[in-house]
Amino acid sequence: MTAPTPEEQRYHWAEGNKYALEALKALLWLNGGSAAALLTVFGGSHPHPISPDFGRAILSFAIGAAFSVFMFIWAYRTELRYARKGIYENSRWVNRGAYAVMVAALAGFLCGLWYAYGAVTTALGAG
Repeated sequence: MTAPTPEEQRYHWAEGNKYALEALKALLWLNGGSAAALLTVFGGSHPHPISPDFGRAILSFAIGAAFSVFMFIWAYRTELRYARKGIYENSRWVNRGAYAVMVAALAGFLCGLWYAYGAVTTALGAG
C-alpha cells in the first residue's frame, strides 16, 4: 500500500473535520433538546409530581450542553494549534483533551437520561 499524497491527506483531514463538527452539533442538540422535552412534559397543564430526579436531569443536560459548547471552543483551539505548530507530540495533548471534553458532554447526556427516567417513572407511578 502506498502512502497517501498530501492532497489526499488534506482531503481526508477536511472530511474528518466535517464529521467532527456534525458530532459536536449532535451532542449539543441531544442535551438541549432533551432538557426542553423534559420541561415540556412536566410543564403541561396536568400537574405531575416532581421528584428530585427532575432537577438532576435538567442539571445533567445543562452540564452536557455546556461541555458541548466548550467542545466547540476546544476544537477551534486544537485546529489553531495544529495550523501554527503542525502535528507533533506536544500538540497531541490538545487533541486528547478534546476527546475528554466530548466524553464529558456525552456523560452529561447519559446521566440526564438516567435521571429523566427516574423522574418520569415517579410521575407515572403517582398518577
